[in-house]
This record gives sequence, C-alpha cells and structure tokens, in this order.
Amino acid sequence: MTDHVKIEKADRETARARLLKLLAQGKERPVVYTILRHVSASGMQRRIDLYILEVDEKTGTARPRYISGWAAAVLGDKCYPENGIKVNGCGMDMGFSLVYNLSMALYNPGPKYDKDKAYSLKQEWM
Repeated sequence: MTDHVKIEKADRETARARLLKLLAQGKERPVVYTILRHVSASGMQRRIDLYILEVDEKTGTARPRYISGWAAAVLGDKCYPENGIKVNGCGMDMGFSLVYNLSMALYNPGPKYDKDKAYSLKQEWM
C-alpha cells in the first residue's frame, strides 16, 4: 500500500480557502458525499473519501469533485490517495463525524461553539 500523503502545516490555510470557495453557501447547506473505501478487520478504522457535486455553469451538468486531499489538509488527518481519509473509531456514523469535523474546521474555527456554523455542511453516503 502506498504511504499517506504528508500535509504541510503551511498548506492548511490554502486548502481551507479552496474548500470555502468550492462550498460557497447559497440558501441551502452544501452537501458533502462520503464513500466508504475500507474498514479494518477490527472495525475500529475506516478510510472514507469526500466528494461534492460541482455544476458546470455552461452545460448545467453536475460532476463529482474529489475533495478528500483538501479536507485532510484542513483537518490535519492522513489521506491515502487510493482509498481515503483515515478515520478511527466506531459506534457512530463515521462519515457524518468526518463531515461535521470539516464543517467545524471551515466555519467555526475559533474557541466559541456556534451550533449553526457547526452544522453548515450536510453529509450523504454514496
């Protein structure tokens, strides 16, 4: 298996800016789609990829856009190019957890908790 991609701390703000631009909010909360790529034998670790649907303004067609690398950079997580962001834990919806953490990192980075900002993104499984 290929080693994970190491994200430099300096790249986090660039990745955050790119994601904020891609996820520019209109009336509705943006949807982040999750794909489960791998579950460990113990069930305590998963690898999940993140995508958004990007609509081409000229044709009106929607295409999936891979955002796992940028999300991993923002979250400080490991991202494996062939099979997703490494997520540890079990007993809950880990795709939801990953997207919630991304929402917190993007929209509520300060110490004060804001419930509306914490739930700025929606998550759906593909």
